[in-house]
Amino acid sequence: IKEAAAWIGLVCVDEKHSGQGLAGRLVQKACHWAALKGASKMFVQTQSDNNGAISLYSKQGFKPYQSFVTLRWSVKG
Repeated sequence: IKEAAAWIGLVCVDEKHSGQGLAGRLVQKACHWAALKGASKMFVQTQSDNNGAISLYSKQGFKPYQSFVTLRWSVKG
């Protein structure tokens, strides 16, 4: 049996409300909602140098899971 999972796509708070804990509360609410809907785990992706996002998610109990490498190809013309 495969466990149900949920994903957070993006969390954003207007700069004038930054530092008030709103992003953390949004993440908490998303996790709670997902659990009510049957998810047993939650995932989120962010850039490895986005220290603010990493700190936000870590404070909510998220742990590193996988690392990704982004490769780029471009047409030379």
